[in-house]
Amino acid sequence: MTDTLHLTIYVDERPVRTGTVIDAAGGDSVLTITTTLVEQRLTLLSAYHGARNLPTLVIEQVRRYGRVTRTQHDTPRDELPVTHARDRCLLHHAAQLQQLLNDAGHDARIQVDDADLAAAAGAYPPPR
Repeated sequence: MTDTLHLTIYVDERPVRTGTVIDAAGGDSVLTITTTLVEQRLTLLSAYHGARNLPTLVIEQVRRYGRVTRTQHDTPRDELPVTHARDRCLLHHAAQLQQLLNDAGHDARIQVDDADLAAAAGAYPPPR
């Protein structure tokens, strides 16, 4: 299931054009969230892969001005549970995006509204 989210992003106190897509795959074990900031020529793709008894694998790919960097790390399942509470993955993605912008010298603010959190939480059927 792919869904479009409507994050409100401010860079240096100005709202910027963005697009955010959330997609689920692999039953309840994989979630991807991608946000593109057009004017900043920046895309962050966050992929979360987890299972009920394993840590969550977080893979982040940043594309900025044509350069691509990737990182990956394990996170305790209770912090980013992909199989439930997927809204936490969206909040993590937004925080990472804000940090990227701030590290680049911008003053960034990202607002995630309740509808986006609900969409993230509903990205999969509820776990059984």
